This record gives sequence, C-alpha cells and structure tokens, in this order.
Amino acid sequence: MWSPVAVKTSPFVQVTDRTPVALPSTFSTPSTWSETELLDRLLASDANAWRELNNRYARLVTSCIQRVVARFARRVSVDAVEEIYATFSLKLLANDKHKLRSFEPSRGNKLGTWLGMLATHCAYDYLRSVRREPSPVCLTEAE
Repeated sequence: MWSPVAVKTSPFVQVTDRTPVALPSTFSTPSTWSETELLDRLLASDANAWRELNNRYARLVTSCIQRVVARFARRVSVDAVEEIYATFSLKLLANDKHKLRSFEPSRGNKLGTWLGMLATHCAYDYLRSVRREPSPVCLTEAE
C-alpha cells in the first residue's frame, strides 16, 4: 500500500539491466549530472534528461552525421542530415531503449564518443538505403 512517508524517505530507484540503481535524493541541475546519472535518468524517461542529452550532444551528433553525408553530397538531399538525426533519435528509443541500455561505461567509453559512433553508423545505414532506391527520373525524360 502506498504511504507518503515511505515515498519521502526512500530515494527514487531505477532498474537498468535488472540491477537497481538509486538516483540521488538531492536536487541537482541537469548540467551537473554525470554521464551515468544522465543515462539512468534517460532510461527512467525523465524529460529533463532528454533535454540535457540534446543540449550536451546535439552538435556532436549533427557534426558526425554531416561528416559522413558531405562525402556523398551528390547522392543525398539537403534535408538528409535532419532525417538521419530523427532516425538516430528513434533508434535510441526503439525496443525499450535497447541502444541506451547497451552502453557500458565500464568498458572505458564516454557517452559522447559512443553516441557519435552510433550517429555515424546511422548515417551510413541511411546512405545504404538511399543507394538501394532507384534514381528519380524526370517525367519528360520518361516519355
């Protein structure tokens, strides 16, 4: 049964990879969160955490995507970077945030480096899908 006393005295607990992780009970601003705390809050679907992820890593992710797309400027449209960024964001959320859950800081990687790698892979996936599509032909040429 729910008790307001029990809620006030116990810290919020988030379960990730079947291991409970206690989030700090003190209030802290999103800019002071560590990568681990940010990741735990992302997995808990905290809206502030998603804003902070975007604030911290949007430029990095966009630049990784732009670097890949710039090599293939003839094959992709101007809006490709935005489309790839949207696809990247959806991939982070897909399958109950499987990609986010698979990040292991114990392997020595930083979250930003890992997100940049995922964004680069997402850009290459997009370019592969564009390559498979038939090239558009002008209607006057088709007749």
